[in-house]
Amino acid sequence: MFEVWGYQTEENTGTFYSTASDGWLGYSASEYEWSRNNATANQFSNDEGYLALGQEFNGEYFVYKSFLYFDTSSLDGLSLTGAVLSVRGLGDYAPQDFNITIQNGQPNYPHDPLQQGDYAEDNYSGNGGQFNTAGFQIESYNNITLNEEGMSWINQSGTTKLCLRSDREIASEGFIARNNPNDIEWDWARNNATGDFVSGSSEFSLETYVGAVGDGSFYIERTFLYFDLSIPDNATITSVTLGLYVFDLCEDAKVSIQKGTQADMLTLNDYDSFSGDEYGHSNALLLGQYNFITFNALGISEINKAGITKICIREYNHDFLDVAPELADIGCVYYSNKQGEGYKPMLIITYTLLVTP
Repeated sequence: MFEVWGYQTEENTGTFYSTASDGWLGYSASEYEWSRNNATANQFSNDEGYLALGQEFNGEYFVYKSFLYFDTSSLDGLSLTGAVLSVRGLGDYAPQDFNITIQNGQPNYPHDPLQQGDYAEDNYSGNGGQFNTAGFQIESYNNITLNEEGMSWINQSGTTKLCLRSDREIASEGFIARNNPNDIEWDWARNNATGDFVSGSSEFSLETYVGAVGDGSFYIERTFLYFDLSIPDNATITSVTLGLYVFDLCEDAKVSIQKGTQADMLTLNDYDSFSGDEYGHSNALLLGQYNFITFNALGISEINKAGITKICIREYNHDFLDVAPELADIGCVYYSNKQGEGYKPMLIITYTLLVTP
């Protein structure tokens, strides 16, 4: 159900029910990246009377996305002031809460009727509104208020098409890989503007990697993190430290930290979304524990005290220093993104407050 309110000469509310085109698409595979990044679904439904979205592991990795269609042509000529998407809860099987996120692929995606090729994650972008499943109600409507971006997606002269995804699958953080067999030149792999796949916000791992592949090409992975900060504006930051829990690595591997310039929702186009000098780099990393990297003055100065601080992590010895690896010369670090204290990447910030007498 979609409720829209606005005015012509006075404020009114219109209620729209989704059409028979609604459906969900899914993919299951033994590797998480295959499930998330495949261009077409291997599971399809538009006639089962329910929608599915989220992620799960049950011997294989499953990713689900839902698609809704509303005939909103009767809104033509009206000025809209608000909209709420309401979805009735049928079941909640997620052991961990996530944000149901509205995304947009119009005018091209999803097709009407829904097609398996509508699954591709690059078809959708943005954040039109979210609802955390901690408050998800069964046998009741759950309301997602559309923000300004979401309001702009309402098609007032036709069909409004919305995609619902888990924010953990959208990858507000994750890693982007460049793994193209045509990258036989180091500069092609390192300096390309786009990656070949982007991970979701999986708890299984974040990764930085660089190496030469047996087919003569080069392979690079870069990680992008987001930290939502709330530090008083009058605070003076005195130190910043990034903590990464390392559970696997190649010998002598190191990582470098830079300013991230990636989009709010990570996409393949963010492969080269970093800028400036490094904030710092690691020394020898230790397994099975947090490893800490202290930010320099540049890193401290670029902390966003009242918003999102974005960080890019790159392999240091080759990717950052621009040294092409030999076939057996691999630099890799795998660090946990498992939810909860003791595993997830953390930013430790020390600051002082100006006290007015």
